[in-house]
Amino acid sequence: MRFDSLDALKNGPDLKGKIAFVDVSIIRARDGHGYGDGVPVRISGAIEAAKKHAVAIVIRSVGTEHSRLPHTGVMRYEDGTAQVPAGALSTNDADLLARTLARDPHALLLLDLETKKLGDVATANVVGEVKGSGAGIVLVGGHLDSWDLGRGAVDDGAGIGIVLAAARGVLAQGTPKRTVRVVFFASEENSGAGSKAYLKAHESELDRHVAALESDHGAGMAYAVRFLGGPAATPSAKAMFSGIPTIDWLETDASGGADIAPLRERGVPIVDVLQDASEYFDVHHSAADVPEVADPTAMAHAACAVFEVVSRLANSDLDLGRIEDSKRKQKW
Repeated sequence: MRFDSLDALKNGPDLKGKIAFVDVSIIRARDGHGYGDGVPVRISGAIEAAKKHAVAIVIRSVGTEHSRLPHTGVMRYEDGTAQVPAGALSTNDADLLARTLARDPHALLLLDLETKKLGDVATANVVGEVKGSGAGIVLVGGHLDSWDLGRGAVDDGAGIGIVLAAARGVLAQGTPKRTVRVVFFASEENSGAGSKAYLKAHESELDRHVAALESDHGAGMAYAVRFLGGPAATPSAKAMFSGIPTIDWLETDASGGADIAPLRERGVPIVDVLQDASEYFDVHHSAADVPEVADPTAMAHAACAVFEVVSRLANSDLDLGRIEDSKRKQKW
């Protein structure tokens, strides 16, 4: 039975003996905001389908391309609720199923899944520093892991390359005032274990972290920077980051990514260098995420933008304060 939203599934009829099909398209946008429309379906769809006594659930892949390459991503089950089989259909196959059900609501779908959950294994963050002359730390990071359908080239090999290039640029300038700490986080995709481990390991020096930035939005060109820190520091941050060639200042609050979310929750100021995500969700979490899709020119542009931001932070004495309590929780 087809549903056009997660709410429609939640409020729909009992599905005993049926497969739920949640068909939510996401829009293509430079800031990638359409992704937020599909993610709740992928994360919680199986929970809601089980509550409706469905035998399984399939969803439209959370992607913007038209192909037969399905996207994957994290999803959850709920304690006390049946763990029904769950799968993602490529956008083309979701279109085909929607047309089929429009003609015949009683059409049969044969679902053959061979996925399984493997046990946990040991992994590790990789941490390096450009030592500064002062006490402050500017953290810049990306994540090492990826979904195994592809090669993780844009999610997040591109981010790793961008922050590494930016840090090398700072190193070439000589000793900065503040230490630039580069963190390649582990296990971002399935649990956030790397970010949690970083916070635990560096709890004693949390007050030295003056800002954090994460590159985890693909290989597109940078187009804007935004900030979230102490309210009194916003005008000074605007002055610091304004004037970077081809990069706009946005008045909206920075968000940060999953790996620096624990730092945000502790009040560490966040800086976003936004990249063009118009094509990011064509390949994200799919077999198409391979090196050939990354544009070296766009990546170099993003790396230059991140370098400019990190260099200015690292060579400044500006106190960016702490994020006020009401804004510390990240909104997904």
